[in-house]
Order: sequence, then structure tokens, then C-alpha cells
Amino acid sequence: VVAPPAEGAAIGDLGWVEPPWSLMVRILGPVEVCDRMGAVASFERSKALELVVWLSQHRDRSTRTAARTALWEIDVRDATFANVVSDARRALARLSANVDDDEWIPRTLTEQLPMHHNVVTDADLLRMRFEHARTQCAADAIHTLRPGLELVRDQVFFGTGYLWTDAEGVTSQLTVLVTSATSVLAGHYLALGDIDGVFW
Repeated sequence: VVAPPAEGAAIGDLGWVEPPWSLMVRILGPVEVCDRMGAVASFERSKALELVVWLSQHRDRSTRTAARTALWEIDVRDATFANVVSDARRALARLSANVDDDEWIPRTLTEQLPMHHNVVTDADLLRMRFEHARTQCAADAIHTLRPGLELVRDQVFFGTGYLWTDAEGVTSQLTVLVTSATSVLAGHYLALGDIDGVFW
């Protein structure tokens, strides 16, 4: 497990600060949820973990109906869905208490099923680093990009059978992100004559 940087820590002296987060949904490899120390959440139901992953990819349209449609091929009972949501809440709460005293998946009286902003994904952090590195010289871009690519552990969503990730193009988008960031980083290493960096 790659130890994440301290919350709000600047990357070198490049003027870029990683946004604060408490829980990370790891999807650039085997899927799991961990805290800043690397401890991993334990879910009683596999669907509860899948729900957390789905929520992390649909922050702007995370409704109960959309989640049920994505995670189940057939109509699922209300009680079953409620149990999955409760398991997801419990698993995240056991892993870490929210500093805001809010639930990681807040309760609502509407169709909305939001997730707290202090939950990020490894892909979110890599994407932010990649975008920031576009404006930097080779040496600075290396310092920005490499920690993001260190979060990549295997193929995107490795070991899962989630149907919605392929159907919605999520897997392809994240694979392009990883390969693009890797290509740019290798190019910067090559420009500086760092062959070990290129092979890394």
C-alpha cells in the first residue's frame, strides 16, 4: 500500500496542494475503500462496496433509482436495497468517523443518495495531478505525476464483475487516464535522460 501524503500537504514546493480527504475509494486496481493510514473497510455485502464505488463515479446524478438500476439487472426489493445502503454506511463508519460528524452517505428524504465530499477516489487524485502537470516543466511535472501513478496497482476495477462500468464507458475512460498520464510521465523522464524513470 502506498502511504498517501498528509492531508492538505503541498507537493514539493510547486504551489499545488492536494485537496483534503478522509476516505479513498481505490479503483485503479483491486477495488477497496481505505483511510489515510491504509486501513481497509470491511463490507458484509459485496453490493455495499459496489454501491460506494458507483456513488464515487456518479456524484452529480446519484439517485436511489439510478443506483438500483445500475447494480441489479432485475427489480430489487426495497428492503434489500435499504440493507445494502445501511451496510455501506456502517462499513465506512467503522473505518473512520467523519470529522464533520456527518454520515459518509448522508440520509435524505428525497431520491438523492449523496456521498460526502471527503471521500475521494484514487482516480480523482490522479486526474487532478495530470491536469496540473500540463502547465509544468518536465522536472516539476514528474514530481506532480509520479505520486498519482503510484496509486495505480493493476487494471482498473481489477477482479470485479461490475456491469455498469463497461456499459457506461467508465472503465475505458479511466484506462485512458492512466495510460495518458503514464505516457506523459515517461516523456518527461526521457527528456531529462532518466532511463530508470522511463522504465518505472
